[in-house]
Amino acid sequence: TQLRPRDFIEYVRCCCQEAIDRHKDRIDERIILHVDRAFSNYLKDEFVDEIHPVLPDIVNIFQVFSTIGKWNLKVIEFREKFQEFVDSGIIKEKNIDYVLETLFDFSVIGNQHKSQKGIFFFKFKQTNMKYNKDENIIIHRGLFKSLSIF
Repeated sequence: TQLRPRDFIEYVRCCCQEAIDRHKDRIDERIILHVDRAFSNYLKDEFVDEIHPVLPDIVNIFQVFSTIGKWNLKVIEFREKFQEFVDSGIIKEKNIDYVLETLFDFSVIGNQHKSQKGIFFFKFKQTNMKYNKDENIIIHRGLFKSLSIF
């Protein structure tokens, strides 16, 4: 989630629906793991709705991440694949720095600490953070399934 109440409510709602569909009276571990994809799709749709007004190419930008297929990547990897999408006319926005800063501001991506590999910075957790183009890009964990990143 992004620690928003509506995200928690949606996750619990997905779990409840799955329990009903399985004729269970409790939410168990299998249900929690199973709804991961449904919640990931919900979160992606939320991001699209929020970002589309400022970045109309957001759906195709998500496709760049899906094509790369990694949750932790170097900026150069994203730049190269993004440029392929621009060159082929799939993405219209050419300013990659604007794209990355926008994705960071909406917490689609975060940064990985340069020397401490297990530390990640996301705007929804550290509101004063700015995107750092010298650090690896980390995809929000909630998007893994919807972007086919495993």
